[in-house]
Amino acid sequence: MRQTKLASIIETVLNISMGYVINTATAILLLPVFGVYLSIGLNMKISAAMTIVSVVRSYFVRRAFNKHQDAINAWSSKQLHSAHSTILYHATLL
Repeated sequence: MRQTKLASIIETVLNISMGYVINTATAILLLPVFGVYLSIGLNMKISAAMTIVSVVRSYFVRRAFNKHQDAINAWSSKQLHSAHSTILYHATLL
């Protein structure tokens, strides 16, 4: 089933927002281990900038997959059929 543009952006924003929280917390805890000391505010600003980039990237990847879904499905079906045939062939050799 194809996804609408609005559903794509909602999914992307939700996914990346969760990533923002995880990334910020991880950076606050992990960066000092490597000798990098940033204020929480600066850390949040850097995480926010990376989050915006990630939202845009994820949205366009999702839309590209959605646009070419039929071709992707046909290709993956062909690959699956080919692998299945190979497995059956090798099973008959046993």
